[in-house]
Amino acid sequence: MRNYVRKTNVKSWKECSMIEALKGVLEKKLSFTKASETYPIPASILKTRWKRMLEAGGLDQVKFLQLGKYRPTLSEDPEKELVEHIRIMDSKFFGLTRNKLRRVLFKFAEELGIPHNFSKTIGIAGRDWYQKFMKRHPEISLRTPENTSFARAAGFNKFVTNKFFDLLDGLMTEFEFPPHNIWNVDETGTSVVPKKQPKVISLKGKHQVGMISSAERGITVTAAICCNTAGQFLPC
Repeated sequence: MRNYVRKTNVKSWKECSMIEALKGVLEKKLSFTKASETYPIPASILKTRWKRMLEAGGLDQVKFLQLGKYRPTLSEDPEKELVEHIRIMDSKFFGLTRNKLRRVLFKFAEELGIPHNFSKTIGIAGRDWYQKFMKRHPEISLRTPENTSFARAAGFNKFVTNKFFDLLDGLMTEFEFPPHNIWNVDETGTSVVPKKQPKVISLKGKHQVGMISSAERGITVTAAICCNTAGQFLPC
């Protein structure tokens, strides 16, 4: 893994911060000093960009100078779209692995004509890009998914869930079950032939990460635990 280390702190601020600072001066009538404090940008640099904006005829006409020879493959907005695509695929139990994400980016860059330095021979983005992408988006991480059958994934939807809670609400209202008569059971299964799924990129803090798999193979040993809202457990 190659990690480029900047040799200078020049232009350590983000481009979006500069735009917001100029909008603050233009629309909110902020002083350069106040805008510099609100958005951590030197006041001298902000004044220079303000003059350039006036000469260009508007904020949308300004072309800011980019320092250094290294450029991100995707700009901020396309990267947001890529993160949203990751979130959608994860929610549908088809999370992207590291290699799938790198191949998706390569095809994305090729179809849109975005300049890149990725290998066209193997058709995949580089590992350096993947590492930097994950650092830029700490809300996602590499997770190990659980095997989720297609039947379970298809059966867990908004209509079925609402119907379940409607029935539960009706029964609770009609019979007023006491706490010792309200039970919950959970089970866990351990296969004698476990198969580890590859890690996929998912949101941090998500309680369950799934991936569609074929039918289970081998023998599964199931353990169940049952308790009620009064804190009592069924004996084994």
